[in-house]
Amino acid sequence: HRSHNYQARNGFCQQLHRIWFRCLRRRNQKGRRMDWLEPEILTAPFTLHVPHITRTA
Repeated sequence: HRSHNYQARNGFCQQLHRIWFRCLRRRNQKGRRMDWLEPEILTAPFTLHVPHITRTA
């Protein structure tokens, strides 16, 4: 069972990658086609940690 916050965060990350990829592809001045792997490599240092649900006693 995944919490609503986890689903919202995951959706946010997917939309962010999609928008960022479109911007990179649009600004590509060399005319070469960029595949989906390049943005993943470029964003790797900025990835968000997987959320964990913790309970306090």
